Amino acid sequence: MAKHKPRHIVVDGQPMVALTSKEYGEPAAKRRQVGGMGSRLRVVRDELVALSGFLEALVRALEAEGTSARRTDPDSQVQALLATAPRLLGQARGIAGRRRGSPAPRPGQ
Repeated sequence: MAKHKPRHIVVDGQPMVALTSKEYGEPAAKRRQVGGMGSRLRVVRDELVALSGFLEALVRALEAEGTSARRTDPDSQVQALLATAPRLLGQARGIAGRRRGSPAPRPGQ
């Protein structure tokens, strides 16, 4: 989009900028686009938060259970996934951010 040189005018002694009807409508269209994008991002963030919670519960359950795969083979895929999970969950929480009104994360989480 090419930049337009603003047209300055004076109306009743007040300096103003004149816009064509197309230029006047462009900001409203941009606001609608940004609003729709923000709405989609909120949905994605909420899904990421829900998925992070599910994965945290899954990791805790697997660690508490002491799966047979962990007992027989310390290099198992389950062990590798459990070792990687806290870092990945921390990244997901950082990306999703805290929702307004939600409590601050407890230490160690």
